[in-house]
Amino acid sequence: MRAFASGLPSALMNDTAIAEVDFVNGHATFDQRVQRLFEHSKTSIYKKVDKLFAILLFSEWIACIITALVWSPRTWIGATSQTHIHLYAAIFLGGAIFTLPAILAFFQPGKTLTRHVIAIGQMLMSSLLIDVSGGRIETHFHIFGSLAFLAFYFDWRVLITASLVVTIDHFVRGFYFPLSIFGTTTVQPFRWIEHAAWVIFQDVFLIYGCVAITSELKHRSARVVEIETSREKVEREVQLRTRELRDSEKKLSAQHAVASSLNNSASVEDAAPTILKVINQVLARDVVYSAFWVTDRTSKEIVCVTKFSPMDFPDTCSKKLAQLVFSRSRAIEMDAAKINDLCSGDSFVGCSEPLSAYGFPLMVDGIVMGVCQFFYSSKDVIDTETSSLLQSMGLQIGQFILHKYAEQENQRLAHIVRSTVDSIIGMDKDGKITNWNRGAARLYGWSSKEAIGKPYSILVGNDQAAEVKHQFEAVQKDGQLENQEMMHKRRNGNEICVSQSWTVINDRTGKMSEISVIGRDISEKKEAEKRVSEFYSIVSHELRSPLTSIRASLGLLEAGKGGTLTPRATQLVKIGREEADRLVRLINDILDLRKIEAGMLELKFEKLAVSELIETGITSLKSMASTSHVEFVNTSTSKEFVYGDRDRMTQVLVNLLSNAVKFSPEDGIVTVSSEPAGTKIRFCITDKGAGIPEDQISKLFHSFQQVDSSDARAKGGTGLGLAISKSIVEQHGGEIGLITKPGEGSTFWFEVPIASD
Repeated sequence: MRAFASGLPSALMNDTAIAEVDFVNGHATFDQRVQRLFEHSKTSIYKKVDKLFAILLFSEWIACIITALVWSPRTWIGATSQTHIHLYAAIFLGGAIFTLPAILAFFQPGKTLTRHVIAIGQMLMSSLLIDVSGGRIETHFHIFGSLAFLAFYFDWRVLITASLVVTIDHFVRGFYFPLSIFGTTTVQPFRWIEHAAWVIFQDVFLIYGCVAITSELKHRSARVVEIETSREKVEREVQLRTRELRDSEKKLSAQHAVASSLNNSASVEDAAPTILKVINQVLARDVVYSAFWVTDRTSKEIVCVTKFSPMDFPDTCSKKLAQLVFSRSRAIEMDAAKINDLCSGDSFVGCSEPLSAYGFPLMVDGIVMGVCQFFYSSKDVIDTETSSLLQSMGLQIGQFILHKYAEQENQRLAHIVRSTVDSIIGMDKDGKITNWNRGAARLYGWSSKEAIGKPYSILVGNDQAAEVKHQFEAVQKDGQLENQEMMHKRRNGNEICVSQSWTVINDRTGKMSEISVIGRDISEKKEAEKRVSEFYSIVSHELRSPLTSIRASLGLLEAGKGGTLTPRATQLVKIGREEADRLVRLINDILDLRKIEAGMLELKFEKLAVSELIETGITSLKSMASTSHVEFVNTSTSKEFVYGDRDRMTQVLVNLLSNAVKFSPEDGIVTVSSEPAGTKIRFCITDKGAGIPEDQISKLFHSFQQVDSSDARAKGGTGLGLAISKSIVEQHGGEIGLITKPGEGSTFWFEVPIASD
């Protein structure tokens, strides 16, 4: 709703501003203008949403009929069947619910009655869908979706109406027809209150959003009126200045001279001396010093590009005035006293001390691009007409500076495009190449002269023509396509794998003028990925299978199946078997990590009892704990359920429990607990080991990372268990963490969402 809220009002404001021009230019007060614009905007929203709901209700009606046909088209009494009442209800009751809101939406759009009737119809359609589905809990979510859709009106009263309908429906049907609403024949007198509470909970947030967005819409209406009012003032000011300029030959002459200088100059530095000379003539005063300053785009500081001074003059004083004009973004005139205050500490030895000064900004759209300033030896005040002329020149010069900056930026970008190693190709809407940079020439082997004008299809084979056509259609629809990988042909016929990003370039009217395609050769990357895949295949088949056989053989020898061994031989076999076990675990962890990174780890979600998960994890490690003289203590009393993959959830618990056992002291205790944490269940595994240093904690959940201590290394491990556990927990919508204190032990915890009813 937030995305809808941010986009729809602004679009409506643009339409409204155009429609309300005559009104804004009238004699209504500011508040009246704002209120009328605000009401017009709301009405536009209401009308559009009314029609959207008419379409939605029709779609839901059809969906109810389909649901009834699929779910329970017929009812059976012994060997006799007849059409199920749900089908009749879906067709006729659904049609009745849809008809009145649809009529009002198309013939009375924007009316208060229409909104509330639509709200009632939408909630009744939800009730009908719940009834048709036999009261399945999944269909109750349609109510919450409907409330969210109704919030698009930004009218909180509609939500109240809809909520009342839902509450009354749940109350009545809960008492008299519980099977149709809750899917059970047992009457539960207070169950409707629970459903109503969830509706009210959602209403609180939706109503808050509606009120906030309505306030924002009114604020935007005020901004539009302010803009229109400002536009009137600006237009009147422009008309006044235009008349004044036409009345003054000197002004026209000066502006023409400045314009000619700008037109004939390649840079600001070239034009600046002529501009200063022209303005000096306009002022007709004894100039002591004049200077032309511009804003450096890199440092954001003002820099003097030219100056005129018949005698020595302190440049620091000139810079202070330029900085003052720049900071205030307006013309500043000073008398001798103010000049002395500004230039205190500067020496005027060798020149006449100025009696007045004037500086004005060179601006574009309120942004200061530079400053022109003059110090002169007379006390005459700059008249209004001259000040207006100079500021008009400032706008003209500011536009010139901005234009030159834009040219420099365009040249810089053009150079980047030409010299980048990536291929950049421009195409028209017909697929003909219009631009071809050096990167494209290096990648494909065609020069720009050879490629421009040819169809894009020269880069692909005939078997890929359909895919290229699909990309053209997709980018024209969506505006952008990212990471499109395809095999391309070079001029010599060799194939290369290229990753491309397609972007639509629009003209000023918003229509597509060109398509830009940026490509990069990823053949080496694909080859590397292939080698990595082959490596994992070798690890999976060529290493794991022999190791499994070796481990089994050593296990048989250790168990005495190959005859009696000496104690020394038994110890060596045990060491070999343990190392084989460690290598198999490492290979399994590496393959699990590969699946996670490739997004290929499949999870089979089911409803799992928390207590059963904990008992399974403890049982699988009892032998290890007994060997290490460590005892498990299960303090969990949770009776909740979670949705998850049984094997992977057990894997997480086993990883954390085995770590706790390995790092627990002899005769230590590992405590396992669980407790609700909001909408999640938190599992905690606590040991009484040495704890983990603070500077090592950040490493724990990364691949191939272990605590950097001799004790940790002595315990063994692959360094992948916690990284895998973290990924599994996150894929279950949870999170994992650690609480530790050196010398007192550690608690590893993870949280996963509680299974809903």
